[in-house]
This record gives sequence, C-alpha cells and structure tokens, in this order.
Amino acid sequence: MCSSGRDPKKVLELRSDVLLLFQLQPEQLDCGAAHLQHPLSILQPLKATPVFRAPGLSAVAVASVSNYTVVFLGTVSGRLLKINLNESMQVVSRRVVTVAYGEPVHHVMQFDPADPSYLYLMTSHQMARVKVAACAMHTTCGDCVGAADAYCGWCALETRCTVQQDCADSSRPRFWTSASEGPGRCPAMTVLPAEIDVHQEYPGMILQISGSLPSLSGMEMSCDYGNSIRTVARVPGPAFGHQIAYCNLLPREQFPAFPPRQDHVAIEMSVRVNGRNIVRANFTIYDCSRIERVSPHTACTSCLSAPWPCFWCLRQHACVSNQSRCEASPNPMSPLDCPQTLPSPLAPMPTGGSQSFPVRLAGAAFFQGEALECSFGPEEIFEAVWVNESAVRCSQVVLHTTQKSQVFPLSLQLKGQPARFLDSPDPMTVEVYNCATGSPDCSQCLGREDLGHLCVWSDGCRLRGPLKPLPGTCPAPEIHAVEPLSGPLDGGTLLTIRGRNLGRRLSDVAHGVWIGSVACEPLADRYTVSEEIVCATGPAPEAFSDVVTVNTSKEGKSREHFSYVLPVVHSLEPAVGPKAGGTRITIHGSARTPASPARCLGVPCRCLYPCVCAWSAEAA
Repeated sequence: MCSSGRDPKKVLELRSDVLLLFQLQPEQLDCGAAHLQHPLSILQPLKATPVFRAPGLSAVAVASVSNYTVVFLGTVSGRLLKINLNESMQVVSRRVVTVAYGEPVHHVMQFDPADPSYLYLMTSHQMARVKVAACAMHTTCGDCVGAADAYCGWCALETRCTVQQDCADSSRPRFWTSASEGPGRCPAMTVLPAEIDVHQEYPGMILQISGSLPSLSGMEMSCDYGNSIRTVARVPGPAFGHQIAYCNLLPREQFPAFPPRQDHVAIEMSVRVNGRNIVRANFTIYDCSRIERVSPHTACTSCLSAPWPCFWCLRQHACVSNQSRCEASPNPMSPLDCPQTLPSPLAPMPTGGSQSFPVRLAGAAFFQGEALECSFGPEEIFEAVWVNESAVRCSQVVLHTTQKSQVFPLSLQLKGQPARFLDSPDPMTVEVYNCATGSPDCSQCLGREDLGHLCVWSDGCRLRGPLKPLPGTCPAPEIHAVEPLSGPLDGGTLLTIRGRNLGRRLSDVAHGVWIGSVACEPLADRYTVSEEIVCATGPAPEAFSDVVTVNTSKEGKSREHFSYVLPVVHSLEPAVGPKAGGTRITIHGSARTPASPARCLGVPCRCLYPCVCAWSAEAA
C-alpha cells in the first residue's frame, strides 16, 4: 500500500489483478498519530474503489507529476505497465513495456533516488533500470501533449518532446508545454493574407502566432520557405497570449511554379528562431488568368466559383483578379449568369450519317449574332446557326467511328477562336454507332435496337436504310455447349448454355429454356445477348435425360443431354461430429455431382472438392 502522492487521504493498494483506491477519513489518519509513528487501529472499515484491472499484477510504484498520478505496475509475465491518472483518479493513458518476457517482476520496485526519471525493478534473473518516459517517440507537439504522459511535454524553442528537466529554461513560462495543458496550447500560426494574387505587389506578411511560446521579441528570427530561401522576420515588442510578427514575402523570382492544370500553388512557411523552425503555416499564391487555360470548357463558371476573388470579363473572355480590367459590358457576377449550353438528350446517330440538331443555351444574349461553331474535337468542327437567343442548331453534322459505339462531347466555340468556348458545366454528348462493328450474329445485331442503334441483319450487320425492311426474325438458336450435364431431382442447378443467336434480349428467352418438359429459369444478371444463358433448373418428378432446348420463336437444341439423377449414398465418414459444425465429411456413393447440393439431416453441407474416384466427394 502506498500514498497517491498529492493527497495523503488517498491510498493505492495492489491486489493480484486490481489496483484499489482507498479514501481515508480524518479520524483514520489521526489514530495514534500523537504518540506513534503509525496508527494502531481504526474504528471504521476502509472502502476501496477499483482504479485499474489487469491479470497477474505483482509490483507497484507511484509518482506525482504535475497534475497527474503515474502508477507503474509490474506483472508476472515480465512486463511493466505505466498508467497515467488524472485528478479524479481516472485512467487517461497507458503504455506497456516488456522488461524480461516470462519472468515475474519482483514486488520491490522503486525510483532512482539520484534521478527520479529512472525506475529500478527486479525479475528472477536480472535487475533493470528503466526510463520512466519515452518522450522522443513523439515528433509533433500534438502527438506529444496528446499522449497524456505526465512526464512528457513540448519544448517549444527546441521543437522536441522531452521531460521537463531536459528542456532549457523549462521553469520559465511558455518554454515547456505539459500534457495537462492539452494540445490546444501547442504553437500555431496564421498567415495574413492567406491568399496572394501572383500579379499584385505585397509589402510583407502578418503572422499571428498563438499557443504556448515565450515572447519572441529580441530573438533572431526569419521566415523559412524551404530550399534555403529565407526572409527577415521581426516582432515589434513583447506580447502576451497572441504574438504578432512581420515577415517579408519571398522574392517574386523565387515563387514556385504552378502545378499543371492548377490555378494555385500552396506554400509552407515556417518561423525560424535561433536556427530552429518552431511553428509553420501554409498560404496560397493564385493566378486567376490560368483558370481559362486549366478549364477551357467551363472558364466562366470556374472563374466565378474559384475560392479567390476572381472576375470574368465577358468581352475579353478572360478571368482577372481586378474587375477594373474588364471592358464595359454586362459581366456575369455568379456562375449561373455565365453563357452556357444546357444538356438535352440526343438520339444516337450512325457513323457517316448527316444530321442537324438543336443546342439550348442560357445567358447567351450577349453573343447572339456572333458566329459560333459546334466542336466535337479539334478536327470535327461544324457550323452553328442561331435559332433565337436561347438556342442554336448544329447543321449537317457528320461524325465517323470504327468502334461499335463512341461518344463525342459537344462544345460551342466562337468561330475562328478555337480556345474560346461557351461554358458546358454539364457537357452535352452525341453517341455515334457503327453497325458493322461488334455484332457477329443476327441476335446481337438486332438486339442493338434497344440501344437506339438502327441496324438490320443482311449477310452481316448493316445500317438500316430508308428502303430496307424492318428487322425480322433471326435464325434458330445454335447451342454449342452445356454445362454441367447432370443435376439432382430437386433442381436448383445453375446450367450454363453457350452458343449463337440465343435471343436479342432477356425477354426473348425468359420462358423459352427447357430440359425435356422441365423449365429452366434464366438469370437476368447472368444473361449475355445472343451468346450465353445461365438458368436455374426446375424440379423433376423422376430421373431422366434429355436435350436442352432454347425457343426464341424458333427452336434450337443441344447435342448433349442433361441428366436428372438421384444420388445414392453408400457410406460416409466420420459418422459423428460436433454440434457446432466444421467437420469434414467424405461421402461415397453414385450419381453424385459437384453441382448437386449436399445436406446432412436437413443441414447444408458445403462441398470442398469435386467428385473423384468412386463418385466420392468431400464436404464440410
């Protein structure tokens, strides 16, 4: 039993697997105190509250550090537990150190009298001197203070996590931040302005420094931008709480390059004091004029949606940071005011076909009468004809593709100015299809009608012309393979049928797959137009064998027969197993297939291997 350190009325006692807290009353403290070193007896029984539980506790040592009680507990397995308790004796953090694995820690355990930052303990074969804290493992102030280790704190000017005596001037205010102060007292900084226009001159930057830091007035300071780029920093006078510092902005010729397809670059800047970077923050350099190059198809919308103060000049088609640079015109003030195309659905068009279609516009009154072009790519430009102030028509558009289907994005641009587009925040697209590609049989060809592709089967898949007849029926289904070739009478076997002309769509075969007179139900998510059907076999009244038929107004039959079989079990081993399951059972019998589900007294049994040798299977 030992005192908690700060309050003599609180006593900790270690039992085999629990640390108990005793709250002593005044009369219990005074019993015999006037004449003897220790009380002889007490009148009221002691009440204990469990503080911490763990199996195999064997030793205890307690220290009072700042506002914490730190308890070190040895275990019978050779480990040392470090428990940090707050003022309410609640556990706020814990750490485990292995001293001698498997050797019990002796009950005698005490701090080094010469240096209490070390603890002596013994096991069966050794004595160890253990450091009470491993502060160096924490590399940031947030991690250091947030670990809630009573011994560890943040040494602000040395930017490292240490015990208090290892931090220079730690006895002075704000040089060392303890765990009891919390992560909210870590040094922090805000840079003003937080966003800098690349085209504007700035005399300097204001730094608002907060958190636990000593006064920086009179110290050697600079602003560090990395890559050995530093500028002069200064604090005008002593400060309490928040400190204000001034810093010269890095020279313009040393601004970092903008990343590709980005209108800004983030820069980390640190305050350097006595050769160490003690606090850091980010600021942003932006360039509004890059937005039209980064987002050419949404230049106006992106400009007015930027997190920086950018303005869109309608006449110059430019994004600027100074609105006075715009020529007099009704310039948009919000993204919704930008001239833009409005999406509308268009029917797929065949490759090489000529077609005209309307494009709806919003906010485009300023451009009415201007010559526009419909752009589907650098080489695909067609005339746009004004219908009214809210619509134009793309005339005689002819697009080509060698793919089964290809999507072309549509943009409107000023004629003769290929880099100047009306915004397309929700891009409009045109699908172009080629009947001659990707449809090797009739069912696949005619099935494309569901996609809006006007194709017809005539010695191959071809575009349906005005004089060609409407699609008719396809040849009878061809079944090339069926697997598996047998299944149980109960049904439920997933039967895979591969071939050609197996329907243009699922509805063609939904009720058209049979095994003799027994239906096989196609699965929608496993159907591939014309090429593959996966269906679930229905139950059969008795064992039989028959061909598989697929009927899509015309009937196709398989060469192979599918057999409904009745499995016969000759023996199984082992004969018994635990109720929880998991026993591997080997079943010997006949007419047994991997596709037939196994059950043991009504309980499902998962097959591990396919049937081998004498029609035997292993199941678990």
